[in-house]
Amino acid sequence: MTELSIDISDIVFKAIEQIKADGYTVHRWIPCSERLPEKDTSVLIYAAGHRVTAYYDAVICAFRLTQSNDLFYLPSAVTRWMPLPEKPETTSD
Repeated sequence: MTELSIDISDIVFKAIEQIKADGYTVHRWIPCSERLPEKDTSVLIYAAGHRVTAYYDAVICAFRLTQSNDLFYLPSAVTRWMPLPEKPETTSD
């Protein structure tokens, strides 16, 4: 039996490039150790086994669960975050 060796990373890279060329955005979970979101940005976070939409408050360097309350996660408790998708285009339904 002969083993077939395929470089899957090249195939995945080309597929992602095609998706981007077609106008789609590719989102991935970004480790907080890699970087934090831009200041004052709403994102999806993963903390304590839960996925939660949160607001990154750069003033206190924490993820707030909403912009108006005092519930928050410190970046050390959040392992990953992901940008939220763009708002849908408005149409006259």
